[in-house]
Amino acid sequence: MNDLEIVYKLRKRINNLENKLKSLTYENVNGNPDMNRRTIARINKIEARIIKLKGIHNDKIYQVYSGSINRPKTVSIISEIEMKIIEIDIGDNITTLKMIPMSFKLDDKKRALKDIIYPTDGTDRNLINILARYRTIINKSKDFRREPFQVRTNSTETLIILLDAFVRQYEGELSFTNEDICFSDSTRYIASGIANLGSLHLLAANYILTAKFSIKINLNYDRELTRSSSIMKNFILDLNKSIANVLHCKNDFIRIFSIEKIDNKHGMIQVNFGLTTPDKNQTESLARHFQNLVRRTDFRNDKILRSIQSDRYQYELIPILSYLQLSSKDFDINSNYDYTQTDLSKQVQCGNYPYYLPIGWFRHAINLNNKYSDNLFWLTTRNINDEWPIAFHGTHSPTLTNITQSTPLFNSIKTDSMNNEDIHRITKVDSGSAIYVITHCNDGADAYTTPFTILNGDNNETFKLVFQCRVRPNSFTIYNGPNDLGQLWQITDPQAIRPYGLLLKRETILF
Repeated sequence: MNDLEIVYKLRKRINNLENKLKSLTYENVNGNPDMNRRTIARINKIEARIIKLKGIHNDKIYQVYSGSINRPKTVSIISEIEMKIIEIDIGDNITTLKMIPMSFKLDDKKRALKDIIYPTDGTDRNLINILARYRTIINKSKDFRREPFQVRTNSTETLIILLDAFVRQYEGELSFTNEDICFSDSTRYIASGIANLGSLHLLAANYILTAKFSIKINLNYDRELTRSSSIMKNFILDLNKSIANVLHCKNDFIRIFSIEKIDNKHGMIQVNFGLTTPDKNQTESLARHFQNLVRRTDFRNDKILRSIQSDRYQYELIPILSYLQLSSKDFDINSNYDYTQTDLSKQVQCGNYPYYLPIGWFRHAINLNNKYSDNLFWLTTRNINDEWPIAFHGTHSPTLTNITQSTPLFNSIKTDSMNNEDIHRITKVDSGSAIYVITHCNDGADAYTTPFTILNGDNNETFKLVFQCRVRPNSFTIYNGPNDLGQLWQITDPQAIRPYGLLLKRETILF
């Protein structure tokens, strides 16, 4: 039986279980009280089985449709990723930590921050520390007096600081490595809190979201958890596995963020954790299932979860990152491009689609050698069939809620060329998972970009950051604006979009 046949069989089993669930739910609502009690347990089991099968179904679809040419041998897409605890801070009232995949290695901050010669102009030392860590992996001097940080659009160090500002919006930090980073598994690893330049746009697009919960557990923070670091760590790891087990999901889909002491007299803590999968629909399905379990089940068979206070816990659906990992091999300086040059064409053809050049911007090229399993024909600009066309994405996402705001393109689409059927099609996909890119950078993607300011001594500079992307042909739905304003492309497969450049532009702030 091939993978495609397995996908069809899984889909059929899921449909059968969903029909059975509807029938049982109807009986539970309309039957007598005795019937209600008997069916609750069956409903819980069927819901858990559906979620587990959907996870397997999604993994199989990924195997079938994502880059079948010379697919890497790695099996991390469907295997369990073991998690570990780092940077744990056990305080009197709160414990904060980060959970990351066991295979992930942080750069050695202590070594990188040694022997720094700081500038004398009052530049923020945190900024210099970030650059010192980057300079360590590229073997560049950390003497910032002889080799000062220069804030320029064509400076990789300027880009590093802007990326740091970008990921801090999502509670993330930068991490540096000399190892080559493969982008093929990016979607899978970002669900574990680790992003790279091949997946960072998925945060901006709100494609990878975390269901953040705060639950109360009847445990004494001082007497039962903080007696030693090992007791606290073991509790966190056991809790992580317990939540994953009751949801029938992978351990790395669960991340504990913090534990707070809220009532030490009566012995109660609040655990803040997140649930993230590579698919937003699956994340919401698991989150709703957890809500139902906490309301209806006493978890008597689990030594930790049986102490949860039953309640109608709500969750917040937001992007949350642990680290953006940058490699010394991530940037292709020789392919950088300055679009501020005079006499550039405003429009050319690429992949049989119009390519509207980002006039006025500077591109920092991403090194894509050995990043994906296929060849690089998709990256050429000769307007041939194998090319992927070019579009742009800002640092936050255009969605249906703001599709008629901010840009002339979207205003024109709604008023001139988008009928009610088009709006319904966008609404239907947007309620699930979709990524939107725009064929124009100027008066398009740049309207969905947050300006970031670099404080460099007395010289404060503000920049905008835009992702320059390639999109796989025949993978997107097109919504046309007037000819001079370009198009909106709607993408539902995260593997169909690949960033290949990061665009910077200096902004003038008027006071």
